[in-house]
Formats: sequence, structure tokens, C-alpha cells
Amino acid sequence: MLRRHASGFRALLMLADAGLAFILLATLSVVRFGADWLDVWRPLLEQPVIVAGAYAVAWVIVLWLHGLYRPRARWTIRSEGLANARATVVLGLVTGTVLFAFRLPDVSRLFLLLLFPSQWLVTLAVRIALRIAFERLRARGYNTRYVLVVGTGARAQAFAHKLEDHRELGLEIRGFVDDDPQPLGDGWAFRGHSSRSRPYSTQM
Repeated sequence: MLRRHASGFRALLMLADAGLAFILLATLSVVRFGADWLDVWRPLLEQPVIVAGAYAVAWVIVLWLHGLYRPRARWTIRSEGLANARATVVLGLVTGTVLFAFRLPDVSRLFLLLLFPSQWLVTLAVRIALRIAFERLRARGYNTRYVLVVGTGARAQAFAHKLEDHRELGLEIRGFVDDDPQPLGDGWAFRGHSSRSRPYSTQM
């Protein structure tokens, strides 16, 4: 059901990331500079709001380039966090380069030190919340995709076990395809299923 609207969901996630980046920039400005934060930025930036919007768009582009809008791209929250961390480092380098190119050395270093870790944390929190929500939906049978594994060797079975260990991805093993029509050995069984539900290899 949900995968029919994958493109729309991806677009909404990109808008959410951009909006949160914009809000985070404004919130940290208030925290760092107080209620008159716009008066602090205006001597440095002629159009602070436009610059904030450009920052938000840049963040979405960096996330896109790191593949963080692909569904089921990360196995674990740890890998998601590392991917977001790499994207944050790239954003920091891009921001530093832009500030240097436009000769804006007076931008608060403390503000930047607050901004990038906070950006990483907010984005990761959104991804974790989405994982939990999708995991609950998939537990109810929504948005599940079925996988047919090519081969029945050790690597194929290890890959199948890995998918079984990450049910939050919504990928369910249906069987194995191999040129050997014999059933798999007793070493394979679906987790959470009876031994009768073991997949058999299908002759090609």
C-alpha cells in the first residue's frame, strides 16, 4: 500500500528535512544571539532568510547524494547514524567553503559548533521515528515486500538470515532459486516460523 506512494513520501521527507533545517537554524540563532538575532545576522548577511533557505536546500541535496532518501538503504540505526554523520561533515565543509569564498569570517564559531551536531541529531531522530513507525506498520502486514534469493549456498543463506534479523525493513524471504531441486538442509529455518515453512530451492 505505502510503496504506491513512495515518490510522494520521499518528497514529503525532503520537505520535512528542509523545514527542520530552516527551523533549527532560526532556533539556534535565538539561543545563541537572543531575541534580536536577526539584527545580529543582517550586518553579515543581507538576506538572512534567503541564506537560511539555501542552507536547508543544501542539506537536502547532501542527504540525497548520500543515498539517505532511498527506502531500506540502511540495515541498522548505527549505519543510519554514520551515514548522517558523513553527510553532516560534508555540509560543514561546504558551509565553511562558502563562508570563506564570500569572506564572512565573523560568523560565530560557537554557533557553527552548535549547528552541525544539532543538525545530525535532529535528522537521525526523524529517521529513528520513521523506522519505528514503519516497523509497526509492517508488523500489521502493511508495505511488505517478498524476496526470492538466487542460490542456496552459504552466502545466500547468510544474506537471507540477515534479512530475517532486520524485519523492520519489511523484506520477507519467500524462497531460494537454484539449479539443484533438492530442499535446503535442516540448518535453515525462518525465524518466527515453524520448520514446515522452510523454503525449498526451485529448479531453474
